[in-house]
Amino acid sequence: SKLQAQAAAASSASANVDEYQKTARKSSNNTSMYATDIGILARATTRLTVASNLAADDTVDFLKFKVTSKGEASMGLIGDDGVRVQLMSKNGVVMADTNKDAGANYDSYLKLAQGKLTLDR
Repeated sequence: SKLQAQAAAASSASANVDEYQKTARKSSNNTSMYATDIGILARATTRLTVASNLAADDTVDFLKFKVTSKGEASMGLIGDDGVRVQLMSKNGVVMADTNKDAGANYDSYLKLAQGKLTLDR
């Protein structure tokens, strides 16, 4: 059946997925200039999964990644509801913000959460 063929194709495709892992040492400097590099986001090729912790005296973390081409990206959050996340351009301009009071940047975050926010190099 068509459904069985789709399931077999999906199973075969997942068996051929290359997996890459990068261990990044978190910078002790809490500025965007010293952001921890988490890798490269390449359309239809890579996915970045990050686990990060904030210590009691650590009020901010900066993470950075590179985008290889223009395309839609998505972001999911798991963890403390009180953590604020902002997506910034390489020039430091906030593009998306999890703060509900952030206006258009919050709207952009909602698009990002749905995989509908376009990022470009």
